[in-house]
Amino acid sequence: MPGETAPADKRALIALTRRERGRLDDAVGALAVSRLTEPAFNDGWSVKDALAHVAAWEQRCLGWIKSSLRGERPADRREFEATY
Repeated sequence: MPGETAPADKRALIALTRRERGRLDDAVGALAVSRLTEPAFNDGWSVKDALAHVAAWEQRCLGWIKSSLRGERPADRREFEATY
């Protein structure tokens, strides 16, 4: 959030991530289902489009983390885009 400092450690980062994800879930949950597919952003994306984009990036980041835990170098962008 603007004006906040970066989390000091892993525990703080996890807490911040959970808090902000909760805020996102609450905001989406407050919308009528019919509004999820309406254009909601300047580029014509709907809330559903934006959530799919976020989910894709979450999956990409999880792949990077898993690769690094195995001691591997994460896949590059071309490999990621080939799966779409």
